[in-house]
Parts: sequence; structure tokens; C-alpha cells
Amino acid sequence: MIVCPGCGGRNAPETVSCEWCGRPFVAPRREIPFAVMLLGVGAIILLLALLGIGALLFNERSVSSPGRPTATAIPTEVVERPAVQPEATEELATLEATAPATSGPTDTSNSEFVRIGSTGGLGAFIRRDPRAAAPGIVARRDGTILKIVGPDVDTEGRTWRHVQDQQGNDGWTPRDFLLPSESGF
Repeated sequence: MIVCPGCGGRNAPETVSCEWCGRPFVAPRREIPFAVMLLGVGAIILLLALLGIGALLFNERSVSSPGRPTATAIPTEVVERPAVQPEATEELATLEATAPATSGPTDTSNSEFVRIGSTGGLGAFIRRDPRAAAPGIVARRDGTILKIVGPDVDTEGRTWRHVQDQQGNDGWTPRDFLLPSESGF
């Protein structure tokens, strides 16, 4: 038995509409004709094409308009911080005491040069002290040439090389990230 939601009348299970008030029990099926659906899809595609052409024309006009500022590329160079003298540690004090004093220009003909590599493209820091927690002076990309300016130091289970970049930033980089270089600065 089907109870009519409108009038509450009781009807036989096979009836399609209420025998008391005439209300249909099943909503009539509505179908969108294929031609109408195809026309709607075509209209949407045409609208998107016109918007795309309009955007291209607007962009072209705004780029070529005189007096308008043009977009500039974002610089990708590494920002350098000024070099800071390493903090006095016992190891550094020993190194400085045993290092020979130099004055004037240095002879680079016998200097050892290395390049940053083996970092997976991440680059490496030149740090103030030969330890991982030391503040970085400057970050350098893979392929950057560095000059060895002092003896190596073994700390924290790593060998640190005393290096200097072409801008004069002097500090420490792990040997793991340095490869031999055939050329200097």
C-alpha cells in the first residue's frame, strides 16, 4: 500500500498517482535533448576561446604600451653577507699561532683551488668556524671555485677546509662538498 504524501490517502502499490487527490508518486523523467546539450557545450567552448584571445590581446597591448613599466626578471644571484671574523676557539687560536704571517699580495701560482660539488645541486655554505652549527658567511652554488687558504681541521667527525671565494669571503667548508678544480679564479 502507498500512502499519498499530499492527502494521506491509501492507494494500491501499482498506482502511479493518488486516486484521491491525483498527485503523481513518481516525478516525470526529464531528458535534455542531445542537440540542446551539444549547443550548450559549443557555446561554452566558444566563450572560453574568446576569453583566451582577449587575454592574449590585452597582454600584448600592455607589454607594448609606451610609458608602462615592464616586468623585470627576479635576480637569482646569491645574496652575500659581509664577512665576519671567526669566533676565537681553541682550534682556531692554535691555527692562527702556527700559520705563517703574510703581507702584500699572495702568489696564486702555487695555490690549491677546489670547486663546490657533490651537493645534489644544493650548494654549500662557507661558515665562520669549522663546525656545522657555525653561522654561514655566504652560500655558494655547485661549480663555484674556491681557494684553499689554510690547513684542514678535523672536528665533529668531518674534515673542514679553510677556503676563500673570489669576493674574499674567508671561512670553512666540509671537504665532502669540495672537488678538485683544474682552474683558479
